[in-house]
Amino acid sequence: AKPLVGKHRFRQSVPVGPWTGVYNATRAPSMCIQQVIPLMMPKHPFGVTGSEDCLYLNVFTPKLPSQHADGKLLDVIVYIHGGAFQFGASNIFSGPLILL
Repeated sequence: AKPLVGKHRFRQSVPVGPWTGVYNATRAPSMCIQQVIPLMMPKHPFGVTGSEDCLYLNVFTPKLPSQHADGKLLDVIVYIHGGAFQFGASNIFSGPLILL
């Protein structure tokens, strides 16, 4: 879906349009807007960080589907980071390392 910001805020989601070529998903998205905890980010100048464009899902697999020829389904782990709905983001952890 398109980011739920601007005219899309508080509205039904809108499908994202097609793109050509390879989609680069190697850069972590922005974390949601939150107040900076001084002990965690002491050099941040304004006390608030993040973006409204922050609703993304990270997916990690041990193998590509083409490498998984036996037809068995893979296990699924859903991890929601802590932070009391006040701070934190998925990109403060290394996804594959969390699975070890």
